[in-house]
Amino acid sequence: MGFLDYDWCGLNWSRWVKFESSNRNFKRIPDRQGLYHIKPVDRNILSYIGETTELKTRLRTLCLKILEPEMPFNDPHTAAPGHWAWKDAENMEFECSYVPNPYMNRADQRGLECYLLWQYRLETGESTLLNHGRFHPNYIKSGNRSSNRRGGRIQGNNVNPSSGPSHPPLIIHSKPIDKDWMRLEWSDMEQLSSENARKVPASYGLYKLIDTDIEDVVYIGQSRYFNARLYTHSQKLIDESRMAFSYYKFENPIPQHQLLEMENDLIGAYYSENKKSPRYQFLNITSFE
Repeated sequence: MGFLDYDWCGLNWSRWVKFESSNRNFKRIPDRQGLYHIKPVDRNILSYIGETTELKTRLRTLCLKILEPEMPFNDPHTAAPGHWAWKDAENMEFECSYVPNPYMNRADQRGLECYLLWQYRLETGESTLLNHGRFHPNYIKSGNRSSNRRGGRIQGNNVNPSSGPSHPPLIIHSKPIDKDWMRLEWSDMEQLSSENARKVPASYGLYKLIDTDIEDVVYIGQSRYFNARLYTHSQKLIDESRMAFSYYKFENPIPQHQLLEMENDLIGAYYSENKKSPRYQFLNITSFE
């Protein structure tokens, strides 16, 4: 089973480390930059794939938060509430495997994370239990600590919509700048300007920004109102003369987690071809926050 192999995606994954209150199992984990994935014990599925600058600290924090008596807040680890919910509902226990990756720049490591998430979707037909905002059907997620809003079990017969099915994984096809990339029907490229952004329909969709000088995708995004997102990009970019955009519009609304899944598939596919992230994808710069 590919995603459980120790050489999955050409990486050197560690042996599985069980989440326990004792610090014994975590002593051998290096506190270095790297990637990790988590699975329920005795289950052949993944619950989460992540990346970090401090493997030991990040994984130990997640372990301890899952073991708390109340659902933990969304910070410092966004995956803690979801793992807590699955543990509370089904008495799940978890274990992790990791791969140190100290020499890759952080933006490209995040692109590699997207690639792993996409590969998992291709192998299984669905996403991990808790990436892309997915959650347990019978629980509501905690907010950040500053909100003081803890989640917990949903009363009655209501179901968390973030527990819905995954969108089918996108299949590699064509080149990122092409109109049929990933078998989606992308619009014609237009110059990124406030005037052109205003003409775009207000709809759920995916979009890509293209540097026409080098004919390469430099940013991939999603939004429920992607015309407004494009307008924001056009206002914040200093030099928009060489920047173009293209979009894929959904005819009907889709769940937020499915939008995020498809955005991730696109970034993962770009990484697969280029072995790097789109230039502006994960940079902490004003134009693309």
